[in-house]
Amino acid sequence: MIKAVVTGAGRKIGNSIVFLIFATDGMEVVGAVEQKGHPSIGKDVGEVAGLVNTGIVIQDNLESCLDNADVIIGFTDREESIEHLKTASKKNIPIVIGTKGLLYEDIGQIRNLSNETRCVLAPSVGLDLRYLRGAIRAALWIINRPNGLYDMQDIPEL
Repeated sequence: MIKAVVTGAGRKIGNSIVFLIFATDGMEVVGAVEQKGHPSIGKDVGEVAGLVNTGIVIQDNLESCLDNADVIIGFTDREESIEHLKTASKKNIPIVIGTKGLLYEDIGQIRNLSNETRCVLAPSVGLDLRYLRGAIRAALWIINRPNGLYDMQDIPEL
């Protein structure tokens, strides 16, 4: 069973990712994170996503959610995404990042941080389920890959 932590878990895209993980065989949510001050902090991630109570409370600290994690999936803004990648690289936990507005210097930083973990950059185009399903597919694929930066084009159909 692949254990995923979802960042941005209190937002629409995060809710959709949680929903898709619950619908994916061989995958489960073991942690959920939202930015400090978000109204979903302290709430059950399943209930926030419109599912059943899961016992997994949305937290405001990614590192505190990673003890049992195999992968991180997050569609957040560029600053949050880079901070999440920094945390993932310290723990050598693969991460799938969906964001937009990356700057040229962000790509260099992402590439350097990916030397310490595995990172897939996924397109962030809102609630398009094709792309969100692709992020789930990427999370399943990246677990046993060598450290480095990957693009969604690298991910084969499963």
